[in-house]
Amino acid sequence: MSLADIDGIFGDSETPITDGLIRRVMKEHPGVSARAQADYYEAVHQELAPLARDFEKQITVLKAENEQMKKDLMQRWKERRFSSSDEPGETR
Repeated sequence: MSLADIDGIFGDSETPITDGLIRRVMKEHPGVSARAQADYYEAVHQELAPLARDFEKQITVLKAENEQMKKDLMQRWKERRFSSSDEPGETR
């Protein structure tokens, strides 16, 4: 597989960080022999594993932040909806 072929695989990527890492490792480990492929797979997994863990941690943080924002927005909405000047069953 040529370098142009490798670059073509990842055109218009929706996951540029991951695909960039894979593309770089593919270029560093060219070849089609069983040994070359084994070296490539080992190298790419050594780099993808920490990236995946980092992404998972980021997702966990972002989900928690999103949940907190939803709670805050709901609380603000309730406070505006039932202000002290409203009767208990009235809405604005």
